[in-house]
Amino acid sequence: MDISLAVAGCGFKLSVRGRASELRNSSSTFSQLLPSDVSGTTFEHLFTISRLIRSSGLHQEIAISSLNSSNQHSLTVSYLINSCGLSPEAAISVSKKVQFKTLERPNSVLALLRNHGFTKTQIAQFVEVHPSFLLSDPEKTLSPKLQFLQSVGFSNRDLARILTLNPEILNRSLEKHMIPNYNILKSVVQSDERIFAVLRRARWAFQTDYKTYLIPNIAFLREHGVPESCIVSLLTNHPDVYENMITLVKL
Repeated sequence: MDISLAVAGCGFKLSVRGRASELRNSSSTFSQLLPSDVSGTTFEHLFTISRLIRSSGLHQEIAISSLNSSNQHSLTVSYLINSCGLSPEAAISVSKKVQFKTLERPNSVLALLRNHGFTKTQIAQFVEVHPSFLLSDPEKTLSPKLQFLQSVGFSNRDLARILTLNPEILNRSLEKHMIPNYNILKSVVQSDERIFAVLRRARWAFQTDYKTYLIPNIAFLREHGVPESCIVSLLTNHPDVYENMITLVKL
């Protein structure tokens, strides 16, 4: 038979399929979980529900689910400490943002970072700021961006330094942001060394849309007679000035 209970005032309904004759009496600390003002009738309904859950085997599923969640959290914290180099305090904090069911993906990401010159300290800093990257597909999302930066002249050491300071770069689309922004930036500063200086000093570099952001600011300076050498020097050494100029341009 189907047994269905609706508990008044508790906001839920439980249905269990089975034979009433199969219900067994069992000791329970269920009453300890209830507030003191629960009525006797409501308690009887809730206690009956607890027996139904026990007899149907649901309590075992709940216990297993809780155990799996606990094991998954322990695995994540342990991995963040032992493999990523985070402190126990940082690992516990980061584990609230990311959880690992398996270690295949994070292992692949760490291997990619090491192959591109990241030190243990840099990996720890990178992971602490953006732990979600450990769940990325390294071949589809991370490797192409790293390869592009290498192709335009950045060494592994440069990449590790830039991405440790500004990991948000890897969140941007390669085709829609990174490549177009690089081309625009290169047309202004003329050298990869200066591009590296901009990336190191400006968190917004490679993230914003230069067509609606950087180019109007540069045009504004040119229209007001600022020499090209000053525009390049300003962008290379004080790139954040361009970020703050957008208000002036709109005025």
